[in-house]
Amino acid sequence: MKFLCFMTFILAIVLLNAVYAQQSGDYYAAGNKLFRDGEYEKALEQYTRAIQLDPRNANYYASRGAAYGKLDLYVEGLEELKKAVSVNPKVEEPYFLIESFFAELEGIDDALLYFSERNKVTPNNAVIHVNLGYIYYRKGELETATAEMRKAIEIDSVYPLAYSGLGVVYLSDNKDSKARAAFEKALAIRPDYPEAHLYLGIIYRRAGKESESKEEIEKAYALKPQLKTVDLAGTLPIRGRKSAIPILSLLPVDFQRGVDVGYRNIKLNLGIGITNIESENWYTLTTHPEIDYPYFGAKTSLEFLMNGQGRLRETDLEYTKILQYVRLGSAGKPFYLLGGKINDYTLGYGSVVHSYMNQSDESNRRIGALLAVKSPLANFDGMLNDIQKPDVFAGRAGFKLFQNLELGASIAMDVNQDGNNETEDDAVTIYGGDITLNFSFSHSMQAGLVSDIAQIDGYGMGALSGLLLLIQGSNITSPKLSLFAAYVYNGSVYESRIFNAFYEKEKQLY
Repeated sequence: MKFLCFMTFILAIVLLNAVYAQQSGDYYAAGNKLFRDGEYEKALEQYTRAIQLDPRNANYYASRGAAYGKLDLYVEGLEELKKAVSVNPKVEEPYFLIESFFAELEGIDDALLYFSERNKVTPNNAVIHVNLGYIYYRKGELETATAEMRKAIEIDSVYPLAYSGLGVVYLSDNKDSKARAAFEKALAIRPDYPEAHLYLGIIYRRAGKESESKEEIEKAYALKPQLKTVDLAGTLPIRGRKSAIPILSLLPVDFQRGVDVGYRNIKLNLGIGITNIESENWYTLTTHPEIDYPYFGAKTSLEFLMNGQGRLRETDLEYTKILQYVRLGSAGKPFYLLGGKINDYTLGYGSVVHSYMNQSDESNRRIGALLAVKSPLANFDGMLNDIQKPDVFAGRAGFKLFQNLELGASIAMDVNQDGNNETEDDAVTIYGGDITLNFSFSHSMQAGLVSDIAQIDGYGMGALSGLLLLIQGSNITSPKLSLFAAYVYNGSVYESRIFNAFYEKEKQLY
């Protein structure tokens, strides 16, 4: 009964959070509409109400900061934008607004101090280095500005804003050929980048290519009509001096994200019904509450079964059946930790571990763990199948030797392959190694040459070599396509992908 009361309390908290999140999202959407209509003071009121209900949403602070900026209240706007970055250091838009607000206040040195400190708190962030590049550009330190832009590109080689920033610095230093290459690279990654088209138009005008200049400038105006207000006269060389190239806004006028509000990140999935178990009717109330944020997520599966006498079926309230997962961070991000049910886990290119599941069926639930840590030079990916009684372990370490070359080493082990704790010498261990040579044609198309080798300790060896092609749209909601063609070699006593989706089931049966 205590457990039931506890879970009911948790469910009530989730429901309350969902209500608050929905209300905050409504206020945020109303604020965005007022912002677009130019009603900035009224938009501030709506953003404030949204923040009062959900103070952990970085978008709310960023939008309130932008509204302050529209009212020329840059000091107040900076405070809000700094809060947005503090809540979520990975957001992009607030950083650029912070840099521009400091510029409006003529606080270049303050801006340099702020972004230098942010770089210590959030290292290897390309957005921060781009803004540092702009600050040094405003100070007239073009070599340092160039270095910062190149650092951003080193961190994220398909970040168009970094190439555009580099092009601005080159263009101001009258290095037009290098500037043109940088802007063309930005457009190869994002063809609908209006500022890059406008900058190319400036380059063609300086070269006397009026038709090409007109074509690029018209493209920019078509994509973003607000650019028509930019005075291009000041971008031309005057008496041989270096030209002053303006830093055009990298953000759309209505920069707010779509209403990606809290209530869409919390799902309740409620259901009621009736079921028959061993000739007895049971009334059911089910809920699968899920919280899904970039930095945190959790999902549970609660099923309350009650018969006609009011008796609860307690066998369905075991914690291994209730907990689906709890995670910190997100898959593919610099840090990711998950505890719970493991589905479709693949290590490296799958020669050692492929689509592994840590439970054989719903009657044999396990709470496993995944850990992934990424940095620009190295990464680690690990798994254990059961936190309480682990017997299957797997891990891979990857090392980036150059910008497009990575080496990896993997290991997977089952210390109790036959499932009998009394037997000995039944462990199986697989070692693996891989090498990848990456090619980035654009932000939407990447390819890699791959070689992967695996050795079962005491048995055979297998290998594969092939080409991996990744194609995706210009944003995260676009469809993605991956193609992989490879030559596969399997030795006579080698079995590929031993740790697969059916491994635990076969282990239980045989």
